[in-house]
Amino acid sequence: MRSIAPAETQLGYRRSATLERLSDHFAVASGVKVCWVVAMMLTALLLGTSFSHTLEMPAKMSYDGALYVTLQKTLYVAWGPPHLGGFLEPAALLAVALLTFLLKRRRPAVYLALTAMSLLLVAFPVVFFLFVEPANAEFRRMAIGSLPSDWMRWRAQWEYGHAARFVLHLSGFCLLVTALLSHLRRRSVRAARS
Repeated sequence: MRSIAPAETQLGYRRSATLERLSDHFAVASGVKVCWVVAMMLTALLLGTSFSHTLEMPAKMSYDGALYVTLQKTLYVAWGPPHLGGFLEPAALLAVALLTFLLKRRRPAVYLALTAMSLLLVAFPVVFFLFVEPANAEFRRMAIGSLPSDWMRWRAQWEYGHAARFVLHLSGFCLLVTALLSHLRRRSVRAARS
């Protein structure tokens, strides 16, 4: 014979199951918030690197070959692996990818984050390995005293490759901000309705 539990026990069980679901919801929501902060911070730092290249471009386009190659071989060494700068872009991409995954049920924020991730993926690896890295490889081979006749072509490819990456990084960052604002707006509208 089955015993029937008192109503308080049944209500207590329901209450604790509801609290567990709420707890799980807030844990996921907290994870989304942390991921959002990390993704925005890493993308902002990444944007800073490409923006600095773009700000330097007018002056560097007027430098003679020896000075330009000297800068390439000295100033930008710490921007790539194994230094911190070399891990910033992959870390930003991973953070935005994780954020996009966590936002899967939050529309339109997920679409905006997905578009931001797509733009960041065009910047790296596509633009980087098609334009910037081949120029980097050429500059690493160049001797400061004897520059090849086509060094200006490599300079233009490097500079304009980074300018394109800046536009992609800026667009991706703006989409992440828009995703956050749209998510917050939808939450405030839902809260006002209830």
